[in-house]
Amino acid sequence: MKSGESLREGFKHYLNNPVLILPYLLFGLFSLFLYNFSINFARESFSILKITSPFQILLLQEEFADTLSAIILRNVFFFILVGIIYALVDSFVKAYTIGLSEKISRTGGAKLKDGFQGATQTLQIFGKNIILILLLLFGFGLLLLTTAILLAQFALLAFIPAAIIYAFIIYSVSFFASQSIVVEKKGPWGGIVSSYAFIKRNMEDVAKLILFILFVYVAFHVIRLASLRLFEHFFVGATMRLISVAENLLLGYIIMRPYFVILKTLYFIKNQRFILVKAKEKMR
Repeated sequence: MKSGESLREGFKHYLNNPVLILPYLLFGLFSLFLYNFSINFARESFSILKITSPFQILLLQEEFADTLSAIILRNVFFFILVGIIYALVDSFVKAYTIGLSEKISRTGGAKLKDGFQGATQTLQIFGKNIILILLLLFGFGLLLLTTAILLAQFALLAFIPAAIIYAFIIYSVSFFASQSIVVEKKGPWGGIVSSYAFIKRNMEDVAKLILFILFVYVAFHVIRLASLRLFEHFFVGATMRLISVAENLLLGYIIMRPYFVILKTLYFIKNQRFILVKAKEKMR
């Protein structure tokens, strides 16, 4: 199945299966709650700075420094915990929706219960994300060290484009890693390797798919920013914040994510099946 055909069939499945929207909508609301909770926690933690006068800071330098260090340390641990919780929930939603998408790709429809088979791979997807983060950090560290040694004061100018290219390569190589983990029951590293092998066999077609998804992400982001600028002329305060949240949920969690997960899963399953058929024919 070519990318153009996958785009059309994936969109048809997206329209015919609103069951895909619910988990992402709930995840969007959860993300919004977690974001607001984290911001409020940080504000409350540092509220002591607002009621402390410069005179008190000078008078109680040691005690104030200890208090500030404790606040910073508590916030660091808090945000690490929040990051882990978010990553686990994100992994669950991704595994669950890929399970739904697999069922839809094979039969044309799915029920909410069909996603739980895919959800059993949640920890594998979480592990895959950890590996990708470590690869990114390791790569960024090497790039920064190399550019600093070779280019000195021009290091930052060279590091930024190099880091963007490196991140894009990692993103592209692992493009179907989650699909491989859920559909083929691979482990975290096995999913990344399988994704690379799959992309290598369908290089040109997958490149079109990746560019399409990146284009849609950018286009929707531009549309959101432009519409918010327009609404600012008519609404203010709480109404404007509500519109911003509604747009983010609509574009990000109701349209883009559900469509992209069915698109990627459909393309992976159809072409993986085609590859297996060709392999069997060669063996004959």
